[in-house]
Amino acid sequence: MVRDAVSEHRSEVIEGLIRLEAMVDCLINTHYTHGPSMAFHEQVLAHLSFSTKLAIVERFLGPEDSAMVRMLFRLNTVRNLFAHCGVLRQDTSSEAPSVVNPRKPGEKLDFEKLYAEFAAELPGLETFLIARACNKGARIFINLGDRWKSMCDEDEDAA
Repeated sequence: MVRDAVSEHRSEVIEGLIRLEAMVDCLINTHYTHGPSMAFHEQVLAHLSFSTKLAIVERFLGPEDSAMVRMLFRLNTVRNLFAHCGVLRQDTSSEAPSVVNPRKPGEKLDFEKLYAEFAAELPGLETFLIARACNKGARIFINLGDRWKSMCDEDEDAA
């Protein structure tokens, strides 16, 4: 594992979780305010940890969604490991550099495996959160560069 790969993977994981958190915020905001409310976001959501937000979502989603919520908690754990894992370490000249587990400094972190897990689960979780928010009445748009595309209604695009 090279330093650039660690840095690149770490950035992708942190940015991916930032996107998931924005979607969780949208879902919670829509559930409680029945529409976008900057006041609710600024006065409530901005002061909660991601884990607390997931616990809130877990309370109002049905049991059929529990596996997805557990995966959101899991990806948050991966994000925390990546955010706090530090630098590459090489104990001996014959040993390949490794990433230290921040929770257990005597152990190596299987960085590539965790990254692969995160990358595999992220798209499905994004789709899941968008669908749940849209079902609650949210309006979600993504920027395609030259226009905005609705994620909730295929016929509704904005210029």
